[in-house]
Amino acid sequence: MFGGRTLEPMLRRTVAPETRVRVVWRSAAEVPVQGIRMKLQGGSLILGDTELKDVVLWRDTAPDESVFVCRSKRATELRIWNCWRDERGVTQAWIGNAGMRTTEFAAGIIAVECNSRPEITFRDLVFDLYLEQP
Repeated sequence: MFGGRTLEPMLRRTVAPETRVRVVWRSAAEVPVQGIRMKLQGGSLILGDTELKDVVLWRDTAPDESVFVCRSKRATELRIWNCWRDERGVTQAWIGNAGMRTTEFAAGIIAVECNSRPEITFRDLVFDLYLEQP
């Protein structure tokens, strides 16, 4: 809990096969470079013709909006968490005051605010997540 709100180290949602996952960046700190890591348990994330088991979207290289399709045989869990690159270029997550604050506006529409620095602002990375069921 922080400020009366529950925080999550990882966003977990059950998704049906062929669910479209749309990530729309709203804002991100430039230093450290912010990222989003995604994994589909027992399945793959499809981007165009590429099948991925694990995805990291970096704010300095990813487009403003990315769309993936969940490929699995049955409903499964989509996992998303924030990460960042430290001054040596090493990917970091799960340390210090890392965490996410989420607000679900409607079924499958989630605003995500992430923290990666010692000071707690939840402004280091902000994005919207749309889970579009088939």
